[in-house]
Order: sequence, then C-alpha cells, then structure tokens
Amino acid sequence: MIVWRGHPDDWPGSEAPTSVTIGVFDGVHLGHRSLLARLDRSNTPTVLTFDPHPVEVLAPGTHPRLLTTIDERLELLASLGVEKVGVLDLNDIRYLDPEEFVTEILVGHMRAAQVVVGEDYRFGRDRSGDVALLRELGERHGFEVVAAPLLHTGEAVVSSMRIRNLIAEGRPEEAAACLGSRFRITGR
Repeated sequence: MIVWRGHPDDWPGSEAPTSVTIGVFDGVHLGHRSLLARLDRSNTPTVLTFDPHPVEVLAPGTHPRLLTTIDERLELLASLGVEKVGVLDLNDIRYLDPEEFVTEILVGHMRAAQVVVGEDYRFGRDRSGDVALLRELGERHGFEVVAAPLLHTGEAVVSSMRIRNLIAEGRPEEAAACLGSRFRITGR
C-alpha cells in the first residue's frame, strides 16, 4: 500500500484514476467497511484520512481517545485491499472552501473518478459543503459521488464515538459487533 503523508503539495499525486473515500476511519469499523466495499475497484481504491484527529486541530485538548493509532488504521486499511492512503493534517487544508478542496485535493492530487462518502458527509472550511454540493462538484469535475446510508446495529448508528462509549461502559461484545472484530489494546 502506498501512503502519502505531509502537505498535499508534497504528494507525488496519482497517475491512475482513484476511487476515494474520506474520513478519520478510527477503528475501521463496519460503517467504514461499508464505504470501502462501495469503492469501484476498476480505479485505484484510495482512502483520504486525517492525523491528528480533526477535533484536536479545531479544539485542542478536546479530541476523543482514539480506537486505533494511525499505524493501526493503515494496517487495517491495507488488509481490506486499499492501495493508496493520503494522510492529511487538517491544518494543511482547513481553510479550503469546498470547491477548493475538490479541485486541489480530490481532482488535482488524487485524480478521483469516484468519491464514496456517508450520507451525512460534510467538508470544506467550516464544514460548509455537503453531499448535494459534492454531487454538483462531481458533475462539474467528472467524478461520480456515492452517498452511502449510515449503518445501524439495532437502532443506533455505527460510529467511532458509539464504539468508544460502549467500551467505556464495559460493553465489549456490542463494541465488537460494531467493529466487526474484537477491540484490542496495544501498548509498550
């Protein structure tokens, strides 16, 4: 798996068209896996993720405890067939408006032919872009947008926050049902 880190202007870019999904992917849970499953494999399956967690950038000291380190996320993504990952520091792009994000990052650096996001996806400065705008920009720039429905277990949405809460409440079986595997703790 090829991993791009640092400022996007320093990335070599993609020669082949990509199918991109975007998010923190903390825990690489079943919701994330449903996004990955929708990637068009005729393009290079690619993930755009963030490190540090965007909340740490926007409100330092308030970010949630992570389910997985960036290295664990990369390992999990590779095991699921992802071929390229762009690891962004939100500081490098936080002032891009939605159209700049699309033209500079998705089209310019990643050569996106397809973008797969959750139906509640927000992007760009102040989270001002939504799926409807992404679709409009996709039509303008020649990429397909797939908006996946949120995944539920029981009546609740599968999310990293929900999994963190289940673990904190001592409910590892329910957390595992959302993760698609048992939660593991690593240390030195």
